[in-house]
Amino acid sequence: MDNGIKKKGKDMLMGASSLTGREMDIGRLIKKTREVDCRNTMFIDRADIIPNPENEKRFPQVEIEELSEWIYFRKRLYHDLIVVPVEGTGKYMLVDGERRHRAISLLDDRQYLEVFPMGVNCCVFPASTDSTLLRLDSTLANYLQRHTDVYLRRQEILDMHECLMDLRERDMADSDVISHMSEILGIKEKQLKRYIDTACLIPEFEGMLRDSGITLKEAARIALLDSDLQMSLYKKHSGKGGITLSDLKEAEDADHIRKAEQELAAISDSIDRHKELCEAEAERSRLLAESTKDKEKIRRQEKKVLRAEQKLAKEESRYCSAAEALDAARSAQASAPKDTGNKTGDLDAASVISEIGICLERIEACPGLVAGDDVLLESMKDISRRFSVLLEDCYKIQASGNICLG
Repeated sequence: MDNGIKKKGKDMLMGASSLTGREMDIGRLIKKTREVDCRNTMFIDRADIIPNPENEKRFPQVEIEELSEWIYFRKRLYHDLIVVPVEGTGKYMLVDGERRHRAISLLDDRQYLEVFPMGVNCCVFPASTDSTLLRLDSTLANYLQRHTDVYLRRQEILDMHECLMDLRERDMADSDVISHMSEILGIKEKQLKRYIDTACLIPEFEGMLRDSGITLKEAARIALLDSDLQMSLYKKHSGKGGITLSDLKEAEDADHIRKAEQELAAISDSIDRHKELCEAEAERSRLLAESTKDKEKIRRQEKKVLRAEQKLAKEESRYCSAAEALDAARSAQASAPKDTGNKTGDLDAASVISEIGICLERIEACPGLVAGDDVLLESMKDISRRFSVLLEDCYKIQASGNICLG
């Protein structure tokens, strides 16, 4: 921020477009933000106002003709446009008021001169004003000045959250962003978090949320899934009238398993590194004991060995907990009811084979549990034989082309 900016007062970022009491809300929301100490209200010809391409991305430009007729009927603009000068051009870049500016542009020359004989009333911020603060001011103005549907409200909340996170990283806003947004917008933190969670939706589900094909609550749950799982879920019911709760739960179970597997793999790698560290420290300790009789050096090295062993034990404990979490996630997936709707007695062959594979992986991880039990070994031998027969039957059916479900 340059020298033209000083400590804020309670009217931080207050343009002529502001609502009563808004300065108090902003003051609570961004306690450390510094304000622009110079702004002017002036009349600017519409030809000298440059549209902001970012605004069109953020806010749908709808009902512009109706707004243009309203402005002409009222013969005034109730809220100033907010602009910043574009250096060396004599033009001004629009910050807030994209729809109003477009509506004014639709007026013919006679109508324009009738309503704005001196030009369009604008609130001018210095060009040096922090762009994030201007974007925040614009977003908040739009949110407070109109009632929007869920999708538009979501867009504004996501914009506001992005601005505040940027300001927080620069130590210009309080760390508890969610709490302050909840206070100013009058939305419970749980509901606010749902809006913010939907930032990770794939475009296909974005469209469904926009068209009311899914609720905000459903969208927030879907957004927590990996993008490939989201796409799989979308394709499963594309054009079939929406997502069922059982399908969503199935996708969530798969997501939990995947994340648990990734965590387990990461911990396993960490254990390998800690084992190498333990071995290296133990080797240093052995060499030191052979090369010196300095008890203090030997004692310090033994402490290093002990710390390395303790860290290894901690990682091994984490591995056990993660393995239990993975087993629990797989059990939850296996016990979940299957909504297959096929003609084979509700047999879902893909799910059965998948579950068999999961069970085999668990046994493969601990073969010693089976090796010491003759009864289990015989059972495995029988299962192996039955699978061989089944596999041969499947190949024969496939070769004959006489595939029948039922």
